[in-house]
Amino acid sequence: MSDVGTLTRADLVAYAAASGDHNPIHWSDRIASEVGLPGVLVAGNAALAVAGVVLGGYLAAGGQAALLVRSEEY
Repeated sequence: MSDVGTLTRADLVAYAAASGDHNPIHWSDRIASEVGLPGVLVAGNAALAVAGVVLGGYLAAGGQAALLVRSEEY
């Protein structure tokens, strides 16, 4: 499997800026905690991008897989 590294807080803030999703639960521990989360949530499409990198590495190594995605706007 591919090593995608570690998503940093700077990565999460940069993704929020690029995507237009400025919900602070994606980058603020304080806000995430205030709404009952154990920590920040990686935005859905950012998490999907990481999954795609991992899956791509697996497929490049000769594996077989499928990635099914359901996206909803709230």
